[in-house]
Amino acid sequence: MIRIMKYGEVANADIFARSVPEVDVTGIVSDIIADVRARGDAALLEYCAKFDKVRLDALNDDITVNGLTEWFQQSEKCEPYKRERPEAAMFVKLDKNYQSIMKQLADLVPPDAETPETVCDAFDCE
Repeated sequence: MIRIMKYGEVANADIFARSVPEVDVTGIVSDIIADVRARGDAALLEYCAKFDKVRLDALNDDITVNGLTEWFQQSEKCEPYKRERPEAAMFVKLDKNYQSIMKQLADLVPPDAETPETVCDAFDCE
């Protein structure tokens, strides 16, 4: 249950205190990082699908077919208007997260490590 705290009634140390996780995930996270380092984008896309329950390429295909916007009407009394499709908004969010994760992982790779010959992004993967 979420604890409600009122400003001024609770010390900052209590507000910002973090509980220690009961499960040590260090090994799992290390395995994921090692897999992504070894298999690159293919592994990252698999983890994206596993954890986010959606695949960027499937969203990209949907956007290619159906477009970024759609006509939307709240009710019969309202005029329809164009809005961003929820799938497009989800794709942008997930792609931004993907790019952020790739940068974080790239920053972990030592400068003398070999870089892959091919570059793959969410728009052009094989």
